[in-house]
Amino acid sequence: MLNKFKLIIFFILFFQILEGISISGKVFDSKNNPLESVIVSSETRMTLSKKSGYFSLMDVSESDEISFHRIGFEDKTYSAQKIPDKIFLTKKPFLISGIKVQETSIKTIGFEALNKIIITIDEKKEFENVNEILSQRADIWIKENSLLGEKKTISLLGHKSKHTLVMIDGIALNPSGQAFDISTIPAEIVENIEIIKGNYSGAIAGIININTKRTFGKLSLKSSQTFGSFGLKKTMFSYAMTNPYFRIFTSISKSYAKNDFEYESFQQPDLENIRKNNEKKIWDISLGISNFNDFCDVNYKMQLQQFFKELPPPLNSIELFDNAYLSGQINRHHLNLGKNISNLFINSDFYYFQDNSIYDNENSTNPWFAVLGKYSFSSAGSKLNIKYKSSIFQTEMGFDARKENFEYTEENNPTADISEKNRDNLAGFGSIKISKDFFPFVFETNLSSRIEEFSDFNEFFTYRFGLNLVYKSWFSHSFGGYVGKAYNVPSFYDLYWNDHQAKGNPNLKPEKSNGWQVFSKIEYLNNFIQISYYKNEIDDVIYWFRTTNYWKPGNIAEAEISNFEIESEFFPISFLSFGTSYLRTFAYDKTINEDGTHGDFYDKFLIYTPEYQFRFFLTLEYKNLFSKIHHSITGKQYTTRDQLHESLILTEYYTTDFESSYSFEIKSFKVHLKLDLKNIFDKQYEIYAYTPNPGFSWQTGLSVSYSK
Repeated sequence: MLNKFKLIIFFILFFQILEGISISGKVFDSKNNPLESVIVSSETRMTLSKKSGYFSLMDVSESDEISFHRIGFEDKTYSAQKIPDKIFLTKKPFLISGIKVQETSIKTIGFEALNKIIITIDEKKEFENVNEILSQRADIWIKENSLLGEKKTISLLGHKSKHTLVMIDGIALNPSGQAFDISTIPAEIVENIEIIKGNYSGAIAGIININTKRTFGKLSLKSSQTFGSFGLKKTMFSYAMTNPYFRIFTSISKSYAKNDFEYESFQQPDLENIRKNNEKKIWDISLGISNFNDFCDVNYKMQLQQFFKELPPPLNSIELFDNAYLSGQINRHHLNLGKNISNLFINSDFYYFQDNSIYDNENSTNPWFAVLGKYSFSSAGSKLNIKYKSSIFQTEMGFDARKENFEYTEENNPTADISEKNRDNLAGFGSIKISKDFFPFVFETNLSSRIEEFSDFNEFFTYRFGLNLVYKSWFSHSFGGYVGKAYNVPSFYDLYWNDHQAKGNPNLKPEKSNGWQVFSKIEYLNNFIQISYYKNEIDDVIYWFRTTNYWKPGNIAEAEISNFEIESEFFPISFLSFGTSYLRTFAYDKTINEDGTHGDFYDKFLIYTPEYQFRFFLTLEYKNLFSKIHHSITGKQYTTRDQLHESLILTEYYTTDFESSYSFEIKSFKVHLKLDLKNIFDKQYEIYAYTPNPGFSWQTGLSVSYSK
């Protein structure tokens, strides 16, 4: 009987510990007037203050920080245990701040790392696509050109694009072993972008996590129209609404571009210099719905895209692919359920992504290359993660299950068909992060690990251990780094492709890497300079090579990639800032033959990897005017492994861009005007051999928004 009584007491005390607290109060301006529609939020709860300024939040963790936000006022944050009865917000000027890049720690979605870079996007600065947001960093290289609808993949630190894991709201978008096309994500749904550089689980080069928008304010409407070079036209409309129980955000956009442009051919100067068969049509619909209740928070997000894209061929094979195009649709659905119990945070995700497309080259001038191929890929999965937070440390553990389906058929060449292939992936992951002040020092450490198994490959164990030491005085000096292990499995294309030009290899092994980084950073106010060094060794690199009759992949190479990076930003006066970033890459083939001798291409620079990248920007922000000049230089690239012919080297090139915008208000309406000038010196360059990029181009746009 006594034991039963002790057990009852234990459970009462246990659930008392997990029970959250309730907070309430009133919000006023500096003149003691009540403020309505102030967003009061913790990490998992949100409400709006009423007309009297009153607010209340239920089931809040004692360790939570409660933020108070309303447009036109300075934000304030309090500990949940120290909320005053009256909160006073101070008005602030309405400024255009464009993009702010900062390194900090924010709420994560399924992964944690020190020195995470977060690009936050001010709603007053408008972008047409995600690559515009990312392209101003030297450590990020957006492959392909900047025109609407072109495929755009991300290369981090000189690695292949397939080594960058792209996520949306913490869910992986890459098909296993493949690069992800970020042009399929409309810029208008992006709230911020998190960047983790270096080895991390299934990401040899790093992670790009795109967090989609949340809704603030009771009601907002926005409409925009963009025009530009090469027949560019884009129309967008968005709607958002918030009440104490729901948040809704939706956007619809239609984009079109002819994309025919003049170019200069470096390899074949006698060719006609108009890039043809390049028309693009894209329709995007996005929807986000959130519900907050006592049981759990519910978030559903949907993205639909339909596209038609003509595909201009390389200049050395125009007659083979002169009438090719790609059409199809993309569907993404994501449901998130969240619950906060005191210091415990529970999140579960369920998702289904589908990509269906048709590649049509039936009207090729050369009948041998006439193809009508149908591609189908889907991924479905679920993820559960549980996080515990305290003032000194936080720990997290979770499980992840994913299933991929792939199928490809060719109507006029059934031998090239790839019957339905499936890949199952089960994983468990965990992390612990410790942060402790020893004034004037701050010590931070983070250990993350993941163990997973694929249905067609063996078990993988990966980890990342980071360590930082920060000295804080009138300036701040940080020193630290990480060591980690990662992998990349072969794609369905690598394993099973089968036509008269290329054959897959079902015996491929996954790529594996070990890497590390050290860095030092000095900060004073908003000014900073950081120096970093990265090194990554990759085994069993998958490389496509030419046999007697066709192309075939194999694990024939080992590679070593190291980077020296310098970043800086300075604010000499309140309305002016400038910054630079420089990335020097050393990327070499380190293949050793079975007999211990060097491979044929040992110590040769890896192909399509720039030797260096340099960025400089100058920003002017004065009242409602925002202007920015951006200059970039990209070093030479090799296009062949033997590197014997100078004529096959892509030379260094530079581009200079200018952007400017102006905003003003008419009652409750906000008007935004913008002008972008790209490659203003009309420089001709190539990212891939025989694939020209456009010279000078322009865009101008007008948007009108209403909010209350």
